[in-house]
Amino acid sequence: MTEIQFFLEGIGNRNVATDYSSPNYISNEISIEKASKDFAKKNKLKYIDHEILNSGYRVYYMKPSLLKSKRKPYIYYAKREA
Repeated sequence: MTEIQFFLEGIGNRNVATDYSSPNYISNEISIEKASKDFAKKNKLKYIDHEILNSGYRVYYMKPSLLKSKRKPYIYYAKREA
């Protein structure tokens, strides 16, 4: 069974230091899109899109807010582990 691991890479214009050894979230979904939407639902984020990288995926989310200036994109790196 494969799992998809999510690691926080950035919030807004800031990069977040990560060592990719402890994921923020682990999903057992087969599809990256289903796993991303499940992660968004659990963390109260809005799923925007994902892009395919050489060794994984970059997934984009938006943190909802009433004030437009407080809305920030959250960028996660996702990879499959066997």
